[in-house]
Amino acid sequence: MKTSSRIKKVSAGVLEEFKDIPTSTISDVLDSLGIMGVITGILPIVEGVRLFGSAVTVKEVSGPRGAYSLDEFDVGSVIEVADKGDVIVFDLGGKPVSTWGGLASRAAINKGLAGVVVDGGVRDVDEIRHLKFPVFAKHRVPTTGKTRVRMLSINEPIECSGVKVRLGDMIVGDSTGLVVLPSEMALDILQKAKELEEVERRFESELKRGSSFKETAKRLRHV
Repeated sequence: MKTSSRIKKVSAGVLEEFKDIPTSTISDVLDSLGIMGVITGILPIVEGVRLFGSAVTVKEVSGPRGAYSLDEFDVGSVIEVADKGDVIVFDLGGKPVSTWGGLASRAAINKGLAGVVVDGGVRDVDEIRHLKFPVFAKHRVPTTGKTRVRMLSINEPIECSGVKVRLGDMIVGDSTGLVVLPSEMALDILQKAKELEEVERRFESELKRGSSFKETAKRLRHV
């Protein structure tokens, strides 16, 4: 299995600044910059939790039961590679096979990880919800990845629902969805997102005072 070395990640201070910025706002900023960063079709397992952190990327393939050895499905190695505050992103090509579950979530919490994104399946949903661990996945399925899933690489570039994700890129998730931010542009995106949030606060304030949506949108040049 191929494993790449670490790169410089987004600073903890910048990561923390994204804590309360909605993915909708970030998506608007990405649009303005011409960046394809919205990950569709992958939804939160636990409602009401937010996810934000630097990506640790994992590429996997799947086959029929017995196609691979147990050693080739090495979730433990991924958890060990990840640092506190990281988000593990699995590219399983959208296949309905579980590569993550309750025990892995407990281990990730012990390690201080920020969450998991799976372009594929997860299981033990009730346990994950009880733990309130931020997991986003394409499928909820009981089928184990043991002997069905093989890990090809860790921290190599992957695609998550068609969107490119690299080691160190920033992942933000909420009840609306998921976005990925190029690590080298995180600070610029943060500044633009804060400016947009201020405009939306002014918009909301105007609406509370009884202004019409159309008039306010025109005055603030914002829809």
